[in-house]
Amino acid sequence: MAECIGRIIIDKLTSPSNTVISDDDNILGLINSKDSVTDNLSDGNINFVQRLRTDSCSLILKYCPPYIGILGPENPLTQDRFHLEVQAIKDFDRLRPGSVPKLYCWNADTKVFAMEDLCRRDAVVAYIRLDDASITKQSLLNVIENIADIHKQTALDNYGIIPNEHLYRNNPLVSITLEYFFDGPYRPGNPDNRCCKAVEILLEERVYSNKKVRDGMEAMRGKFISDGEALVHGDLHCGSVMVDDSRGFIIDGEFSYVGATALDVGQPLASLALFHCVHAVRGNASGCLWMRELGAAVLETYHRSRGIEEPRYWTQFVSDAAGFAACDVMRRVIGVPHVAAVERTEGAEERAFLLAQRMFQRFRTVSDSEQLIDLCFPFKDDLGVEVLGF
Repeated sequence: MAECIGRIIIDKLTSPSNTVISDDDNILGLINSKDSVTDNLSDGNINFVQRLRTDSCSLILKYCPPYIGILGPENPLTQDRFHLEVQAIKDFDRLRPGSVPKLYCWNADTKVFAMEDLCRRDAVVAYIRLDDASITKQSLLNVIENIADIHKQTALDNYGIIPNEHLYRNNPLVSITLEYFFDGPYRPGNPDNRCCKAVEILLEERVYSNKKVRDGMEAMRGKFISDGEALVHGDLHCGSVMVDDSRGFIIDGEFSYVGATALDVGQPLASLALFHCVHAVRGNASGCLWMRELGAAVLETYHRSRGIEEPRYWTQFVSDAAGFAACDVMRRVIGVPHVAAVERTEGAEERAFLLAQRMFQRFRTVSDSEQLIDLCFPFKDDLGVEVLGF
């Protein structure tokens, strides 16, 4: 597939239907080079992502097939997401310059676009670096500052203006979020779901027949649909950012919609909480503490960057963020897609499952940042899994 997409880029990006907006000779030369190499990147869930490179420069390619990438052609998906993501890059950059990669060119016929590669030769998606706890705080917080400012500028209760608002209000990919984030993981017998054996034997009692978990999911589903606060990324887990040592780009904007801003904080907290589980079962105390520290910094940075002054708003916000985080952790364990580091670490999926269950039981009681961090990143091991306690 990588070679196939590489050929599409080389053959099609310079076709008459192509739109080129870069005047960088190195980039234009790379697109036209016959010596370029295409490397497959495994970050994408619904699309295919590659790096096109030569010895001197590189860029990121993204192809939107007419189906969900990780599930295959038997799961069709609108290619309108191509236009949504290209527009989201433009709109996010207009609102917060430098928050997203530069868009070099795109082809509406082949549904391929090329964008900036943050580290040129070795750009890394944050998910990979969370596994060894080496992501820098500065790069992650750069992402949080950017999304907080976008929320602030587009907040409708503060007379914000959402560019192309009609596009985001009618985003067809909202139905994908509803299915894979909220509905599908809680449907017994859903063929898309999968989980480890240790979790499977607990599903009926602790999810399907558990009123607190089901009611909690339904409450957050309702907020996802009804809380039209501002322009929201909608899929801002730590696999939707590109980072180097000091900067972070927001990517994968095709799920952007007018919705609940707490979702864009709950999802990165869920990513950190999942890796907290990985470090916990490995007995890595420093990794656990680093995830907790990053989580606290995410909340502080978001609160400061958005300029939230109303205490009652923040009390509800952190509770909602906890609820969305619970949904994200749970679906990463019993639905799709999973997180590779969690799957390959013995005991991590079971720990994450039990953590998600407890988050569902307690998220409504969260009223401040400290309580949210304690819920996502527990110090003491009271989840019933044999790991090193902290």
